[in-house]
Amino acid sequence: MALPSAQELFTETLTDQAVDALGSLVKMAKAELSGEAKARRTVEAIKAHDLKGLSDAQLRAKTGEFKARLAAGETLDDLQVEAYAVAREAARRTTGLQAYDEQVLGALYAHQGAIVEMKTGEGKTLMEVMPVYLHALTGQGVHVVTANQYLAQRDRDWMGPVFESLGLTAGVIASGQEPAERRKANQADITYGTASEFGFQYLTDNLAVDPQERTGRDLTGVFALVDEADSLLLDEARTPLIIADRTPCDGKLDRAMAEVVRHLAPQDIGQEPERKTAWLTDSGVERAQKLLGVSNLYDTAHESWLPALQSAVQAKALYACNVDYVVQGGEVVLVDEFTGRLKPGHRFAEGLHQAIEAREGLAPGPEQKTMASITYPNYFRLYSKVSGMTGTGASAREEFAEVFGLPVREVPTHRPRQRVDLADRKFETSAERDAALVAEATKLHGEGRPVLIGSRSIERSQELSAALTRAGIQHNVLNALNASAEAEIIARAGQPGAVTIATNMAGRGVDIKLGPGVRALGGLAVLLSERHEARRIDEQFIGRAGRQGDPGSSQCFVSRQDELFRQSDFDVESAQSKAEARDLEARSNLLKYDGVVNLQRKAVYEQRDAIIAGSELDVEKMIARTVDSAEARHFGAGQPINATQLGKEVAYMLGGKPAKNVPTFSSGPAFRKWLDGQLHAAVKAQQAALPAGVFQAVLSSATLQSLDAEWATQQTELTGLRDGSWTQAYGEKDPLREYERGAHEMYGAMLDKVAARSLHAVLSAAQGQAPAR
Repeated sequence: MALPSAQELFTETLTDQAVDALGSLVKMAKAELSGEAKARRTVEAIKAHDLKGLSDAQLRAKTGEFKARLAAGETLDDLQVEAYAVAREAARRTTGLQAYDEQVLGALYAHQGAIVEMKTGEGKTLMEVMPVYLHALTGQGVHVVTANQYLAQRDRDWMGPVFESLGLTAGVIASGQEPAERRKANQADITYGTASEFGFQYLTDNLAVDPQERTGRDLTGVFALVDEADSLLLDEARTPLIIADRTPCDGKLDRAMAEVVRHLAPQDIGQEPERKTAWLTDSGVERAQKLLGVSNLYDTAHESWLPALQSAVQAKALYACNVDYVVQGGEVVLVDEFTGRLKPGHRFAEGLHQAIEAREGLAPGPEQKTMASITYPNYFRLYSKVSGMTGTGASAREEFAEVFGLPVREVPTHRPRQRVDLADRKFETSAERDAALVAEATKLHGEGRPVLIGSRSIERSQELSAALTRAGIQHNVLNALNASAEAEIIARAGQPGAVTIATNMAGRGVDIKLGPGVRALGGLAVLLSERHEARRIDEQFIGRAGRQGDPGSSQCFVSRQDELFRQSDFDVESAQSKAEARDLEARSNLLKYDGVVNLQRKAVYEQRDAIIAGSELDVEKMIARTVDSAEARHFGAGQPINATQLGKEVAYMLGGKPAKNVPTFSSGPAFRKWLDGQLHAAVKAQQAALPAGVFQAVLSSATLQSLDAEWATQQTELTGLRDGSWTQAYGEKDPLREYERGAHEMYGAMLDKVAARSLHAVLSAAQGQAPAR
């Protein structure tokens, strides 16, 4: 039957048929505009390939056929329809599950390099088989990035046999693996792992001094499919992965500064939480000086105190126990603010962790010096192609497009959604809000419906648990303190009358399945104990109800005292919009700053790669840079020459051996000519003293070690420069420009130090001294 025309539809009275037809027209128009119609046709083309008549061996042979066609010049786009059909059929035979239209549609968007939004329970794991298989045909590797290690192993065990049935290999990387095992997993066609495992692996590989020590692939040819992409690329964008060298410390200074800060009043500390930075106000400086018994805190005699004091200020102002961290087994263990899980083994850098330990009355652990670091956004830019999956990407559509150049494609649910999202309930005080929430949970529990209560932190989950206990309601609590019982708690959360309190539900990987009779009662009820700054976090909770067409409901309880409204009117939409705008600005700014670091990191790693690959180093350039730097340092500003300091530096450059008959220099050019001659003579003597080829080997080793040491220092100093540049805004200067200028100067100075340090090491070897790392 033909659809009626628009003119026929818009009559005074619309029949049910007309309403349905109008809906179809709107849906079709929307599909045409979004490109969904074209994708739907491709879905039908994939389904039209009926491969059920092929034997397992014949289906497996398709992989070799596809690889041959790629080698002959065809592209992945050329193979997509056939390859997706093969992967879909292999998954059906291996798992008993056949991807339905919406899963195939999501798989098409993933190949396009998009963030694919599929709601909770819609089957992302089965969907990913198709794009993963297609890209694995290149032989350059595919990384499937999961939200946690449990999911990495689960998905490898579940979907690995699908790929193996098609002649491909699949591995998984995990913490604690032996290098050989990890290397084998990385050389598989498809490798599963968490973002942190892949990221730390990249950093570790770029600290290696021998190519054989590396375990990972060259990422420039790898396709990455990232689960919970909004969590990694947006929420965790400001938290870098860090490999640090730990140095023992006695902790006296940290404990002293923790005691000073404990006596400061709120007005003594200024802060910008969105930038995770805090500082002493004028009154704070005055009070700290009085407590420390000094007249000028910033006198050079006290400069060694300032880093510990600054860390103590940040610890007090910006980090809270049972929110950002927990104290467990006598240690401060970090909490992932977006997944609610503990992060054992992770420590805050640059003295902050010691400051928190001192604040909590624990013995401060070793100091950490950053050896290598990278943020998730810059890490994922290393791949040849990235696609993402999430249940909540649409609300961040603009940010994904503007910051990462990634479109967001929404996939319709397989079955119509039946969840009822009720209007928020508003209260003046948090006490009124919690009382109403407990009353509602009690009512729903009495009806036999399962209830999931969302909380923002461990602390809030404990408060709500205490309130439910007082009300006589049995319940389970899922937070970072009992994550080991996660699967068991979630498995019971959909049973009749079950009440569960949970922190963040992102990346749980386990669906809440409804028990007998629950559908008839209305399904799972989600109650949020307050709104989050980002709508996506709320949506992750809400999305746990009504999965795959199940009935369910959601409702949020808010109060004027909630954190969300402290800087906004008592209006959820307005407050969340403002908070998201602040977060976007903070993330965008940090990415701009981190972009500067990223350029330097790339240059350093490229130089490391060249050295490790055996490229011959130009000692003439090292000498020229060392001479230039020394001349500028001692004669560039017209200051009086410090003969003692000059003599020490010259001796260092010459490998620790004092120069003989050092003249008195009246000008820079004279000094330059003399030092250039001394270094050339020393290098020539060293080359003659060492067997053929050994000089370059020693120089390469010395330069690699010098580069690593100076780059470690550079990263710490860049962090300090960034923090300081933000204050330039108050002086009507562009903080980013000031940072870029300072970072450029620091990079040049770093290369000067690398050259001088390398020459010192290689020339000291002539005296029988091995280059020190």
